[in-house]
Amino acid sequence: MKLRNIRKIYTSPILRARETSRIVSSDLEIEPQLLDEIREFHVGELEGQLIEGEAERAFLELVRSWIDGKIDKRIPNG
Repeated sequence: MKLRNIRKIYTSPILRARETSRIVSSDLEIEPQLLDEIREFHVGELEGQLIEGEAERAFLELVRSWIDGKIDKRIPNG
């Protein structure tokens, strides 16, 4: 894999993301930067569903809420 012009690597604090970032960053001699903001989240009632129909509507509504600054909004049981 040939990587060019990479100056920073950001990673979620979860273990598998940190491990992957270390593998990628070792060849580049760049220290990965942890960002809690990109941590995965539990999708609650949407777990295991295809994102279509009602599940898609619920997810898009959640994203719109976040964009509008309502960061406390969650998927039911998420």
